[in-house]
Amino acid sequence: MKDPHIGSFAATALCTVFLIQFALLCGIHNYFITASGYVISRALSGIAAVTLRCAKKDGSLQSFVRPAHKSITLAVLVCVLALCAVLDVFVSGEPNVTVLVYIAAALCFVFYRHTAYKSFGGITGDTEGWFLQITETAVLFAVYFAERIAEVYAL
Repeated sequence: MKDPHIGSFAATALCTVFLIQFALLCGIHNYFITASGYVISRALSGIAAVTLRCAKKDGSLQSFVRPAHKSITLAVLVCVLALCAVLDVFVSGEPNVTVLVYIAAALCFVFYRHTAYKSFGGITGDTEGWFLQITETAVLFAVYFAERIAEVYAL
């Protein structure tokens, strides 16, 4: 906790997020949709990087976004999301879980945009990392919640 690059509240929050993710992973049975949640979060992070306003004119995020062909990158990432959704439905056979996962990820994206614009005036590389963690946790929670609901209604 004496590292000058991270505060004690950040370390505590990081440990809390990891514990929550571990607890959710222990209660999940559908690992394919869970694994695709990591692809979904990174695809949405890339979409945010090429579509949302950056907070600073320079920085690590700008160095990645500036040379990119934004329309091609956006098209590829949307195709990745669509392919991931199709695979989730056909491999897992649970379209309800897939829909719930995508709703959770979309809500995280909207929340991320609102929070980043309100607090920083745009997105940064650090907020992109925060977005990944929030989205991954929300996807895990959505899968866990969907499986618990399925268990209740299966009785």
